[in-house]
Amino acid sequence: MKSKLFTYKIIIPVCIILAALTAFSFMANSAIVAPRIEQMEYMKEYAPKLSDDGQFLIEFASDENGKKYGIIASFNGGYYYLKDAYVPSTYKDINITVIEEDAFSNFETLEKVVIPQSVKKIEKNAFKSCANLKEIYIPSGVENISKSAFDQINFTMYVEKGSYAEKFAIENKINYKNYTPETASQNKTDYSKTAEDLGYKVFRYNVLYYDDEPFCAITSYDFMAENTKLNIPSHINKIRVTTLAEHSIYNNFVKEVILPETVTAVGDLAFSECSSLNKVYFTKNVSYIGKSIFENSPNAVICAPKNSYAEKYAKENNLKFEEIKK
Repeated sequence: MKSKLFTYKIIIPVCIILAALTAFSFMANSAIVAPRIEQMEYMKEYAPKLSDDGQFLIEFASDENGKKYGIIASFNGGYYYLKDAYVPSTYKDINITVIEEDAFSNFETLEKVVIPQSVKKIEKNAFKSCANLKEIYIPSGVENISKSAFDQINFTMYVEKGSYAEKFAIENKINYKNYTPETASQNKTDYSKTAEDLGYKVFRYNVLYYDDEPFCAITSYDFMAENTKLNIPSHINKIRVTTLAEHSIYNNFVKEVILPETVTAVGDLAFSECSSLNKVYFTKNVSYIGKSIFENSPNAVICAPKNSYAEKYAKENNLKFEEIKK
């Protein structure tokens, strides 16, 4: 009887201790897990998203009242050499109110930007060094513009009469003209079919929309592919291929590349690190070629019609050129 009582005296405290440790462990895990879940939910809710047309990367934040708003972080259409940018006013009922720092900077093909009434602020260097930018439409809703937002560009600012933007243009000696929002209306199209990073045989590509029409931008070519002669398709799934994006035909064993009539733009470093590459055939329809397309591709020759943009590019960049005769 005495030994059983002793045993109970030992077992009961041990059980109590184990129970306390279990409870403490559970509470500790809960204390760790709960914030992680909250953090994951926050990250999911505020994760950057592509706009419906695929042309803009949008980030999100909340103001002092907890109201969520959108920020244009970058103009993705610039990476596909689009000429016009129509900034969306909302993303799923969330107002877009800020153009972020460097959002449009250094896009050489960009000529026109239309900003919606929802935007309140334009950050520094937002449009810096856009060499061919001619028109920016800024509505009366904009209340704050950084003085360096338009550094190193020569353009006309279209503003509403009596607006903050008009005063900004006058104070900073920027060439401006008055306009009404109706003269620079937004594109309103259902872009639900926009797709990104799709696979097609040996290519990967993105689908974006421009002037209400979809187009393909080839983003990469399988470097393990054994083709030595590469014909870029004019269409993928019945959608026109218009663009070879940056680094798209990078570091592979291809010897010849033939561009179709549909391609109009070839991105920076498009054919770089291709030691076996001999010839790339351009058509007269190519109107933009990026920087250093043949970097570390020492044998590459541009083949194109006489007086084409490709011939001009070859001469300006001291690249080998061969005329394509009809």
